[in-house]
Amino acid sequence: MRKKSFLLLICCLLLLLTIGCGDKGQHPEPQPTDQEVKQTETDDSEKPLTPEEELEAWVENSKALFLAQTRKLDGKQYVLVTYGEKEVDGYEVVITETKVKEDLVEVHVKFSEPAADQVVNDAVDYPYVLQEIEVTELPVTFIAAGAEQDVPKLVGIDYLKPIVAGSEKIKIFTPAPDAGVSHEFTVEGIVSLDEGNFQYKLLNDEGKVLVMGYAAAAMGDWQHFSIDVKVDEKINLSEQLTLELYTVNEGNGAEQNKVQVPLRAVQAEK
Repeated sequence: MRKKSFLLLICCLLLLLTIGCGDKGQHPEPQPTDQEVKQTETDDSEKPLTPEEELEAWVENSKALFLAQTRKLDGKQYVLVTYGEKEVDGYEVVITETKVKEDLVEVHVKFSEPAADQVVNDAVDYPYVLQEIEVTELPVTFIAAGAEQDVPKLVGIDYLKPIVAGSEKIKIFTPAPDAGVSHEFTVEGIVSLDEGNFQYKLLNDEGKVLVMGYAAAAMGDWQHFSIDVKVDEKINLSEQLTLELYTVNEGNGAEQNKVQVPLRAVQAEK
């Protein structure tokens, strides 16, 4: 009797060991939590760009504009001239000469466009030239030749920041679409007009104007602007807001070159 009981006990132990070993092989690998995934994505997005990546991003951000600019990066100095968006090929921009003078640096740029009898292809193109120049503390001036007699420049900032929204004549750096704002926030960007000022206003979700104003624009060049928007603290902000920047036609009063940026109202930090 004791022998049978002992054998039965041994069988039960072996069965338990077999089940335990089988379970070990079936346990799933632990998966990262949503917070861990989000943290990984944040860490990747916060990695600084290499100088080469910075230059690529600079060109990509600028290529749709007709613009000349200069920038120092990683101990080197560069000039970037973009010819804007062209609907056919055959356009070209080249730097023909760079002269370091006593009080400034001259960069000579030649622009070319298709001849009247030249066969061209319908293809969106963004001609540009990026070139490293001698590092100096002197101002840089651009001298255009060929198909263009002048090239617009940046006024108020050295080089173009990332554009988050814009129209043909107005480009915005901040705030980005769907950004959270309170009763006070700053609008930053560039504007290029033939003459006059440009307008701005902030509307609630019913289209009511909460605040409006105007700012000056440069003629021919791209003028940097920074506007401090201040809404009366007594006004309750709706959850959804719309920021508008635009010009006004002096002839008929119509709004032109309008940029609309949807925003979210948030509580200001105390």
